[in-house]
Amino acid sequence: PSPAPSAGGGSAAGGSWPGTGGPTPANLVRHQRTHLGVGPFSCPQCGKCFGHEDDLARHLPCHARERPFACADCGKCFKWKNNLVVHRRSHTGELPFPCPECGKRFSQKSHLVTHAPVHTGERPFPCAQCGKRFRQKSHLVAHALVHSGERPYPCPDCGRHFIRKTNLIRHQRVHAGGPGAPPPPGGPGGPPADAV
Repeated sequence: PSPAPSAGGGSAAGGSWPGTGGPTPANLVRHQRTHLGVGPFSCPQCGKCFGHEDDLARHLPCHARERPFACADCGKCFKWKNNLVVHRRSHTGELPFPCPECGKRFSQKSHLVTHAPVHTGERPFPCAQCGKRFRQKSHLVAHALVHSGERPYPCPDCGRHFIRKTNLIRHQRVHAGGPGAPPPPGGPGGPPADAV
């Protein structure tokens, strides 16, 4: 199996980096430090280490309460300008990242990268318990709950617990009488009114 695609579009094993002939040794070392949490620049707030001063500078605002970048449409505020740029696409409908295989468009590059295995059939994330393979790490994490027996999503109305949040949301329609809820007694498709 080939390595998992990275957010940058190359491979996790250090394959091609977009727009370059490959990583330089210095950039590779800097990148590896992000995974190791080592480097000469440490955050005075939390102690997290960074391999480059610019990386520390980008990290520091996460400790600040200020969110200086406000959306003109809805007022939601962000710590980083790039997060505002991505958020604005929810208002404009802009989808600047097309899939070269099928043409489907995405608002974020990371969403395109996540979509790509649909075409390759690649499933780089195996379950250590049963061997089942997944296209996305998040799907593997959700699947692991099947083996652990953990059901972290409780229904606030009846206390029933669910493995997936989507299953809880679907279940809550029963309490709300929405789509997917059983028909009311005496109603069309429901049990007779006197049967309750």
